[in-house]
Amino acid sequence: MSTFPSDIEIAQNATLEHIRKIAEKIKKQAPLAIGGIIKCVNDYYSDKNGFESEIDTFGYCFTTDDSKEGANAFLEKRAAVFTGK
Repeated sequence: MSTFPSDIEIAQNATLEHIRKIAEKIKKQAPLAIGGIIKCVNDYYSDKNGFESEIDTFGYCFTTDDSKEGANAFLEKRAAVFTGK
């Protein structure tokens, strides 16, 4: 049994256009953070400890230039420009 049956049902019934809109939103976010999320999810569903992976990745993300850019953009009330560094 799935952990998130309602999410799976929505995903199965989603239109390609809806999926593209979600992908466009994700694409605008910090690439290192997105990569970290994917790594954590993959680790959770493999034989690795996903929670330890999440702790390590979360800590790493705060050391990046993208983290500083995100915080500055928020404080300056502007859109962040992420570089993947």
